[in-house]
Amino acid sequence: VSRSYEDCYTLFPTPAAWFTGPKGARWSETLGAIRAPAPFECLLFSGFALYGLVLAACVHLPLMDRGKRPALWPVAAAALVTAALWVLLTFATSQTGESLWRVARLIPGGDAIRVVSRVYVTVYLFGTLGALVWLSAALERAKRGWALCVLAPGLALLNMFPMPNIANV
Repeated sequence: VSRSYEDCYTLFPTPAAWFTGPKGARWSETLGAIRAPAPFECLLFSGFALYGLVLAACVHLPLMDRGKRPALWPVAAAALVTAALWVLLTFATSQTGESLWRVARLIPGGDAIRVVSRVYVTVYLFGTLGALVWLSAALERAKRGWALCVLAPGLALLNMFPMPNIANV
């Protein structure tokens, strides 16, 4: 069973949807002004810490010296590239916009994903895997004492405290 492109495009990830969390979550009220209602599969946003880790991994991984790369460097790089490709293939500027998914469906097996909104889950899983493998390798290379004292509280604070409500500013 497959869906036509027209059946899928209302479920594509939009820029605002990447900041849509469950109702009542810590960031729900703060980001409510910039997001639209989304299917339940899309309510995964839990804070900016994960996005910060993914961004840091994407910047740092390519800059690592080939001789000093950890054994799991290919795993982190592959996971982050996979997440980025899924975002690129399904990204639409609006719920009725075009995306590369129209072309990706022509590739053998492209019709296998019928519920495009589950791309959020795929991106979060691969992005989280890549970021955590990178973080583990980065902490192994750093002097454990100062790195853990600086990074651990910083990452915890990123997810704990919401930003001011930008709708009321």
